[in-house]
Amino acid sequence: MALTNPQETILTRPTCCEFTSGRVFYGSGNTIYYSQVLENVSMTKVDQCYQVNDPTSEHISDLLATDGGTVQIDNATDIIQIKKFGGGVLVYATNGVWYLHGVEGGFTAINYAMDLVSEAGCISAQAVVPAEATQYYWSGEGLYAITLNQFGKAEAQNIIEGTLQTHYNAIPRASKQKATGTYNRIRKQIEWHYPLLGDYDYLHAMDASLLLDTRTGGIWPQSYSAITVEGVGNFIACSVNTNQGTEDRDSIKVVISTGTPNVTQTYNIDFAFKDDVNFQDFGAAYPTAYIETGYETLDKPSNKKVVPYINTHFLQTEQNWIADGSGGLTLDLQSGCQMRAKWDWNDSSANGRWSPAQQAYRFRRPFTPSVAGTFDSGETVIATKSKMLGRGEAISIRFEQETGKDMQLLGYTCVYSVKGRM
Repeated sequence: MALTNPQETILTRPTCCEFTSGRVFYGSGNTIYYSQVLENVSMTKVDQCYQVNDPTSEHISDLLATDGGTVQIDNATDIIQIKKFGGGVLVYATNGVWYLHGVEGGFTAINYAMDLVSEAGCISAQAVVPAEATQYYWSGEGLYAITLNQFGKAEAQNIIEGTLQTHYNAIPRASKQKATGTYNRIRKQIEWHYPLLGDYDYLHAMDASLLLDTRTGGIWPQSYSAITVEGVGNFIACSVNTNQGTEDRDSIKVVISTGTPNVTQTYNIDFAFKDDVNFQDFGAAYPTAYIETGYETLDKPSNKKVVPYINTHFLQTEQNWIADGSGGLTLDLQSGCQMRAKWDWNDSSANGRWSPAQQAYRFRRPFTPSVAGTFDSGETVIATKSKMLGRGEAISIRFEQETGKDMQLLGYTCVYSVKGRM
């Protein structure tokens, strides 16, 4: 019996692809297509998602480990992303996440398994971010992290449940669908940008983000100045100008078509860099940066507590003594931190439950030389011990940046004293 139509033509393009285990994986609809194992550097087999031997042959019809093929996920709707993970790939669909992997060793055409990892679907393909041995993705229900347990089984966990869940829930679904994430391998941080301005037609108009520190697990939201987009039509880069103003930076002159014949508007778009020691770009002051802890009750919200002392640790940023313009010397790249305690869930100082702000970044032995030069305190970490005023049933500690100064808080420790029976 011969096949009258041995080839199946698929008119839709794959929505995603990934290379791992020596082959290419493609996602389309609810099906995973995987190519034959590539030989050397040849690309001739990247589209051969079928077996080498004729399956209808009476002599050799065996499936080979290096063959290509397909895997259909019956319960999946639309596969939007594939990422290599462990001994296989993670398959992200809009209604769940699956793990396609080898049973013993790596993935092969005759040795694989498909496991459901999470029923929380992926809402943005660009928000899937691999970071070392963990993958993170955005769902409509939360922000999930996928890891392998000690038995090699993939597990997913909502990392913002009980912390930033309320804030995440308030982000519009259309904003989540535009979320884009990147991983900084040096800082070990992931930042997801997304639009909150309401005009979702502009792909790169992002004015908010979530920043995750993968080492500490800390995650916090950030917002940026509102982005105003004028005109309609295409953005056309006309020329590049260098050394704009007093700064050695590039800017692109852009002409935006307004939709009216022979009418255009011209703008200059400057590039911002994280190198301004005054914490300003384009002459605009940054909003005050701060770190504020959650309220700590020690699981005893009915007992009064005091924190006699708190020890703080900051990265020293000062490097040189420089002239201050009035005949004296001052330090460059200065840091500063105003610290205070907020007691008993008070959201303002009106009730007198906030302690006065105090400087937490202090040198042990301040000394001003007679001439400018290198600043050497003998320390790389500025550790200070401060009194913490007030008492109450719950405490939150706020660390606030001083205007125009840096603040790199490495950590803090404090000792609690609890009144009454524990």
